[in-house]
Amino acid sequence: MNAVEWIEARSRLRLRPWQRAAVLAMFPEDGSPSRWETFLLSTVKKTGKTTLNAWCTLYAALHFPLGETAYVMANDQEQADENTFTLIVAAVREAGLERSGAAVILSDRVAFAETGTRIITLPADFAGSAGARFGVTSWTELWAYRFEAHVRLWEELTPNPNRRSLRIVDSYAGFAGDAPVLEPLWNRALAGERLSDELPIFANGRLWAYVDQGEEA
Repeated sequence: MNAVEWIEARSRLRLRPWQRAAVLAMFPEDGSPSRWETFLLSTVKKTGKTTLNAWCTLYAALHFPLGETAYVMANDQEQADENTFTLIVAAVREAGLERSGAAVILSDRVAFAETGTRIITLPADFAGSAGARFGVTSWTELWAYRFEAHVRLWEELTPNPNRRSLRIVDSYAGFAGDAPVLEPLWNRALAGERLSDELPIFANGRLWAYVDQGEEA
C-alpha cells in the first residue's frame, strides 16, 4: 500500500491530483527515500493544504525508522481549526491509533509507545532547536514567519544530513518584502524546473513545490 492509498484508506479524504503528486513526491511508491527534502504546498485558502500536511507528517512519523521525532511548528497566526497539530491529532484518532492504544495524545505531543516515535508541537520562537535530530518538521503559513528569530529557527531546523529527513511547508502567498522565509523559497521554486504541463509543480535542487497562484488558483 503506497502513501496515497494509506491516507485515503484511513481518512475520509479523496486526494486531488496535486495532492497525490505531492504525497508520492514525498513518499515514492517503491519505498525509497525521496529525491527532495523540502516540500512547499502553496495555494489559496481552504484547499486542504494544511490537512494534507498533517496526514503526511503522520505518515512519515509512522513509516520512517523507529524512534523518530517529528516537530510541528506552532504559528500564532493560525486559526484554531486549522492548527496543524490539531489536525494531526484528528488524523491519529480517525486512523484508530488512539482507540487501539498505539498512540497516546497529550497537550503538546503524540507518543507512540511501541516505537518510541513522537510528534511534538513547538512554539515558533523555540530557542532550543540547535542540534535537534528529527525526521520531519512541519510548517504552516510560512508567510507569517517574518522576524529574525523565525529566520534563525528555519535555518536551525533544516533537514538533517545523512538520514531520511523531510521539511513539509504549507502556506498561501505572503507580501513581497515582508516574508523573509517564504519569499526566497517561493522564488527558488519558480526559478527551477517545471515538472508538469498540467500542474504548477516545480523542482530546484532538493526543493519540490506546488505553487498555485493567480486567477486560476
